[in-house]
Amino acid sequence: SSVFKFEELPMKNLTFQTRVTKIAKIDLKWAAPTSLMKYIARRGDISKLRRKYEKTKEIDAYTRQDVIARLRELEYDQQQAKELEAKFKEREDAKMIGSTSATILVKDLGGGKGWGKASTTLQIGFEEAAAYFWDVNSRAKAASGKSRIKVTSRDKPKEGKNNSLQQQVEVAEILDGKSNIMHSTREFFSNMKLIKHNNITIIISIEPDTQKDKDVSGSLLSWSSLTVSRRKSSRKRSSFHLRKNTYQATEKTTIRFTKEGENKTRIEMVSELDFGKRMNFLRTREHTQKHMAKVIEAVYYFVNTLGFSDLKEEDGKVIGEQLMLKVKERHKEKSKEEVVKAFLKENRALRDFAEKYDFFEPMLCAVIKNTIQPTASVQGRAESLDERDGRNIGKSLAISLVNPRH
Repeated sequence: SSVFKFEELPMKNLTFQTRVTKIAKIDLKWAAPTSLMKYIARRGDISKLRRKYEKTKEIDAYTRQDVIARLRELEYDQQQAKELEAKFKEREDAKMIGSTSATILVKDLGGGKGWGKASTTLQIGFEEAAAYFWDVNSRAKAASGKSRIKVTSRDKPKEGKNNSLQQQVEVAEILDGKSNIMHSTREFFSNMKLIKHNNITIIISIEPDTQKDKDVSGSLLSWSSLTVSRRKSSRKRSSFHLRKNTYQATEKTTIRFTKEGENKTRIEMVSELDFGKRMNFLRTREHTQKHMAKVIEAVYYFVNTLGFSDLKEEDGKVIGEQLMLKVKERHKEKSKEEVVKAFLKENRALRDFAEKYDFFEPMLCAVIKNTIQPTASVQGRAESLDERDGRNIGKSLAISLVNPRH
């Protein structure tokens, strides 16, 4: 038996919101482990409702338009912009990280400190690109990352001056990954500033908030400094417990947005990170790389908003890279086919193509499954092909990927 409760929430950026609570009672006739019940809950009606009526992109787009309106009122500040130019110089012996979406350089500076530089081009206006990075409370970012972000204040410009947007930000980021012995949380207290250099350049700078007390252990305990760590029980099952393991960290980041066309923006991001205590060489390099990957996330975000007719060859490569990454990093409970179907809903171009041609989704699923089977002959125009034809094409493509000479 199940009971649903619907509660009306205040509107967010002209978008209606509703909180849905479901209380269900299931009798499985045997002692079911907690992990199974959580699995059933995640795959239930609530998750489907959220996916069906999600308005994350619409809310974020509205927020960006508000930021754009404010930055258009700013005066040029060429003096501050020139002072920030020197930060974009590359460092010797930096390691290049391979990616179709961006050029990334990282370097370990020792003592838990790392340096990184990332650059790419977005098929979007430079003002909207800057607004995307300025909106640190973006719902899309919150859903995809392992960090909690809180804007503590937005400073008004001094009287007679209107040359920057400013905000104070607190970030609690969970560090985990292949090189980690245990999970830990790093707290960043930062001041953000956005300035306009000229009519084609916008710069965002992030500096440590020096007004914060150096001893901040537990300062964000009320909202985000509890970390999740994994342990094994005597029955060799994974269980989770919360514990405090928080350290202060600092970030110095400069992002430059240069207009190269009506809907083309060059982005350059340089960061110096100090992760604090208990960080070895491998952890520092890994998390510096993850930090710089924010530029790649921006590329993915905006490519997914493009229509099929707007795609270019390089966009197709980015879409392919993004899909393969999602399949690789999927949760163990998710199948490859489920990941493909979710991605088709997320990517506007592929979604429109799949709605027009029945064969496309089965074909893509067959390619990702990489099931090697004998090739099958498929003939006809794209609009006349069905799901079975799509699966046959996908299986044939899988063979071609394994053996290009086939």
